[in-house]
Amino acid sequence: PEGCDRAQSILQDDKYVYVGLTGRPAGVARINKDDFSTTKLKFLESGQENITNIIQDDNYLYLCLDTKPGQVVRLSKSDFDTTIAKIFSLGEDHCWSLAQTSNYIYVGLGTKPAKIVRIAKGNFSSVSKALASGENFCQSILLDDDFLYLGLSTNPSQIVRLMDFDMIPDVKTNRNFQRYSFDISSLSDRQKKKDRFDKIVFDPYNQAKNFTFYVDNITYSE
Repeated sequence: PEGCDRAQSILQDDKYVYVGLTGRPAGVARINKDDFSTTKLKFLESGQENITNIIQDDNYLYLCLDTKPGQVVRLSKSDFDTTIAKIFSLGEDHCWSLAQTSNYIYVGLGTKPAKIVRIAKGNFSSVSKALASGENFCQSILLDDDFLYLGLSTNPSQIVRLMDFDMIPDVKTNRNFQRYSFDISSLSDRQKKKDRFDKIVFDPYNQAKNFTFYVDNITYSE
């Protein structure tokens, strides 16, 4: 149909193939695998353009949009109509990559430096983390039980390993003070040995079984 421009992303489940389209607005086609007929076509709202990536869980499709600022749209698989959109902050542009756990969506942004946005599936709230200078344009994300692995579109190319623990937002001013709590006993031995964890130094407390201390706006406890 008219407006079904450029199929840039695709995935499947047991019954359907889902195709993300890059029109203005973007659309999603759901194709029946049995007879390969287009059984449903969903166009998004005005300003929701250029689907670059799709992931899914049992209930939803999550659509990654290459817009300014970037957006993630959640589409209900049950009726293929109901959506909720997460619009990122100013400067958090160009959603290029997606990954997920049971609780979170991770979005890689094509910014300079790259940013990672973590969206809570429960309430669609988010936090973001900028990478270091020179770590630009997050083209792809993979994850395992311990880390995110970020493929960067740089010259030369880079792979950055990031722990979810590092998604703590940077503190800008005292007026923005918030408290974040983490139980470090839940970290794996592998995480504790890697550089991206070791930059927060716990060595003076190795002999303590119970402690609480503060670095900027972060509470750590074990």
